[in-house]
Amino acid sequence: MTEKLGKNTTHSVSRSIAPKTGNPTYRKLKGLFEEELISGGLAGVLCATIALVHEDAERVLDKKEGSKYTYGDTSIENLSQPLFYTVRELYEPETNELSKLSKFIDHELIPTGFEIILNSNANELCDLMIKTLKKIN
Repeated sequence: MTEKLGKNTTHSVSRSIAPKTGNPTYRKLKGLFEEELISGGLAGVLCATIALVHEDAERVLDKKEGSKYTYGDTSIENLSQPLFYTVRELYEPETNELSKLSKFIDHELIPTGFEIILNSNANELCDLMIKTLKKIN
């Protein structure tokens, strides 16, 4: 599948990490970031990415609606396409159609990543990122 999810694709993040409604501690990744995530889109892409790189994550399935965002948000326009590509490459059978790709990101990856944030402290999140970067080298 070479099609991409459009800029108007709507996903959502938990209200607990969303700007304005969420907990600043979560938006700062439990103290790992100096500044809060400025948009729900950044939170969504970050949660999905954490779910992708965490090897032992137990997949969470969550169909609840949270704080909505679209991929046309200028703060994530350069991050969304690499996310879509990576998900398709890693989970091709589950995401071989655009609707499946969208549902997989929205209802599995984003909630799984948020669950990892909830259950980790800043040091564990930092170690996850360091471990991931070491694998790239």
